[in-house]
Amino acid sequence: MLTRFLMPAIGAVLALSVSVAAAKELRFAHQFPTSHFAVKLVIDPFAAGVAEKTGGELTMKIFPAEQLAKASGLLDAVRNRVADVAFVGVTYVTEKMPLTSVVELPGLVNNVARGYHAFQTVTQERIAELEHQPQGVKPIFVALTPPYQFVLRDTETLDSVDQLAGKKLRVPGATGALAVESVGGVAVQIPSSDLYVGLDRGTVDGAISTSASVNSLKLNEVTDLITTNAAMGTVAFVLFVNSDVWEELSESQRAAVQEVGTAVGAKGAAVMDGVVDKAYKALGDAGMNVVAMPDPMVAELNGRLKAVETKWLEDVGARNPAAGEILKRFKALLAE
Repeated sequence: MLTRFLMPAIGAVLALSVSVAAAKELRFAHQFPTSHFAVKLVIDPFAAGVAEKTGGELTMKIFPAEQLAKASGLLDAVRNRVADVAFVGVTYVTEKMPLTSVVELPGLVNNVARGYHAFQTVTQERIAELEHQPQGVKPIFVALTPPYQFVLRDTETLDSVDQLAGKKLRVPGATGALAVESVGGVAVQIPSSDLYVGLDRGTVDGAISTSASVNSLKLNEVTDLITTNAAMGTVAFVLFVNSDVWEELSESQRAAVQEVGTAVGAKGAAVMDGVVDKAYKALGDAGMNVVAMPDPMVAELNGRLKAVETKWLEDVGARNPAAGEILKRFKALLAE
């Protein structure tokens, strides 16, 4: 009799124990302040989507603004399990992941949605196996900034590459430096937080940046012109999960993470192109010259940028013979 009453109770306790044991919280690290558009566009939606998809079985505790590691150390943080998940800027890891930097090459990506599709596909097809798995991380989805544009002070129009000669332009990284130098500019690497003051004082003549960044940093107050049809490269991010953590997840949890990540990445890319257009309008309304460079100039610009691609093939190809294959596939995907 007693057994008859106890068994259902024991069963309920065991079921609850299994449910509690299955619940898991991952540490998710990134570099951005909580107000940054990347947080609202992809980071928070990804964490919330995984929690919802798994019925709260898998959740994430987010550590923003470099709380767990500096931007340049996020890959090491997720490799060493200081973080379980990290949103890593490609520009910071090119020495460890040179093939991944193919996405930063100038003259290739001129649309965020198309760039996302190409980079996400080539990452999952080949780069993950060749470069990410050996580092002990699993890529889930990628994110791209809009193509970088010329942002210049003391300039009303831009219709010749010669106008860029000698211009001191702030760049986001080594690939951006090569791009600026290939068109006759002088690359300057300073933090984005110092760019407004640098432009105001004339320490730099401009930057390669995006319309959204110019708008958010109020650079239109100290510059006069932004282009709309340059393709001076892009900065990309990859959401990585530690490989051991990935293996510890259940099959259904892994499926949820991948499904949500892919959807969030694609939606973020689609929205980003709209963000760019709104930012251009806001900058134009504020009195900035928003200009499309003439076709002959774009052709000459892209011709000069080929030198960056050639150097990338030489340097990365010397380290990994798959460089040519990766670049060819990335270009083919962009052309689809």
